[in-house]
Amino acid sequence: RRYLLENSSLIGGNTPTPIRLVVYDWASADVASTLVEILIGEVLGYHVVQDATKTVSIFDGILKLAGCSSADCSRSQVNSHVAVETWLAEAITLFQNFQESNAAKAPEDL
Repeated sequence: RRYLLENSSLIGGNTPTPIRLVVYDWASADVASTLVEILIGEVLGYHVVQDATKTVSIFDGILKLAGCSSADCSRSQVNSHVAVETWLAEAITLFQNFQESNAAKAPEDL
């Protein structure tokens, strides 16, 4: 399996790390995350892990992707890399404000 090389003070420099998936706390997100885990792992050959704790709100998922544990990014956490089943309409104003305040860390909506 291949790993991402992630430069992070939380995990110690250029460290091989698996692709981390945010998993939301509803059935369709669980299914979609499992499908993405299989595709990234089996087809692309990367080591993939799902977050052990399911995420309840869209904005909490945005924070996980940014590596922040607070809305002002004053506290950090190991970031996740991918979130599927993210309905930004629920948190569009929060997301836009977060992007403006934390441009270097804000995740991209693909």
